[in-house]
Amino acid sequence: LAVIGPSGAGKSTLVNLILRSNVATEGTVEIDGFDIRDIEIETFLRRIGVVNQETFLFGGTLADNLRFVKPDATDDELVAVLQSVGLSAFLAAQPNGLNQDLESGTSLSIGQKQRIGIARSLLNDPNLLILDEPTSALDAASESEVMAVINRMSADRAVLMVTHRLDTILGFDEIVVLQSGVVVARGNHDELMSNCPLYVELRRSYLHETELSA
Repeated sequence: LAVIGPSGAGKSTLVNLILRSNVATEGTVEIDGFDIRDIEIETFLRRIGVVNQETFLFGGTLADNLRFVKPDATDDELVAVLQSVGLSAFLAAQPNGLNQDLESGTSLSIGQKQRIGIARSLLNDPNLLILDEPTSALDAASESEVMAVINRMSADRAVLMVTHRLDTILGFDEIVVLQSGVVVARGNHDELMSNCPLYVELRRSYLHETELSA
């Protein structure tokens, strides 16, 4: 599921409501028919993985950064999750492997950082993966690599991606268009191109900006 809309449409608010950073004052947020307020919050949050616009890596080893979400993860689990996001070659190139200190001379591209962030979010095998503008800071090549990972991850879990990069969502099952906090349309790309003037306008503006920056 992709969520798009102009600035101020409510995209970030929607994510915060799902993560229970904001609490709904009316209505409900439900997952699989359950009001999320009825689910114990620690249990609930363990089933969700989150990747933000920029992945934060702290001082310590690669393993430390991954185990942040699952302290008891084995080395084999860490290797497997890095492989799943296309970082096998990166891991093999590190002199100390999983024990490589990320602060001491390890040069990471933004794309590599983002894939490490996705790997970290997948370590608990979440049912729902929330991606908040995960490719906005990436160049075209890195964006392609990260989207390939995201597309693979969506095969066996629900993925919700908030984005303004409209070329990344053409193959999504459903796209939700927000405006002023209201869902004005939902459907796949072809359906929205046929029946949602706002989607057509957003796409036209995005393509124009892309051409200008090329």
